[in-house]
Amino acid sequence: MVTSRRLPIVSALALAVALAACSAETPAGGGPAATDGPSSDAPTTDPAPATAGAAQPGSNRGSATLTIGDQVYEFDSFDCASGHENTESDDFSFTTNSFQEFDGVRTQMQFTVYDPTSTGRTEGEGVVHEIQLDDISNFGDPGISWSMDSAESVSIDGHEVSVSGTFDDGLTEAVNEALPGALEAVCSDGSRF
Repeated sequence: MVTSRRLPIVSALALAVALAACSAETPAGGGPAATDGPSSDAPTTDPAPATAGAAQPGSNRGSATLTIGDQVYEFDSFDCASGHENTESDDFSFTTNSFQEFDGVRTQMQFTVYDPTSTGRTEGEGVVHEIQLDDISNFGDPGISWSMDSAESVSIDGHEVSVSGTFDDGLTEAVNEALPGALEAVCSDGSRF
């Protein structure tokens, strides 16, 4: 039995033990405490699963070459998604994304396949193929802006993409300025199919 004279001592001892336990669980920085042995809460050393459209280090990051007229744009990564469950859209059956800097201009290139029937087609009547190359560092006064007006041929074969068509320069208002162009690309290992 604890007498009333010993109650403050027992309470102080219990408080000291509780504080010591808390400080062992959370270090001064607020992060997880170091432990001597494995814990079920300890992080693993396995790499995280591939995120949508992001290749893992050391894997194939994909690549793309977009040629418009006499200009060539080389991309050292090319991420793809195929099928509605992977594009996360009922309308787009295939999408790609790639970023690269050209002459100090940060650009984004996208190739999309739009199927108005929402059946996942990548070709056929009514299917729309679009390629867009835009300056994403200066939306108000872009240094690069191209869009494919019409596709002449499209091939999506596994991880390989080949498209040719005519491109319009979004920086000018000139009529009939369309230039021939082509996209040759290989999707990254992090792509979703």
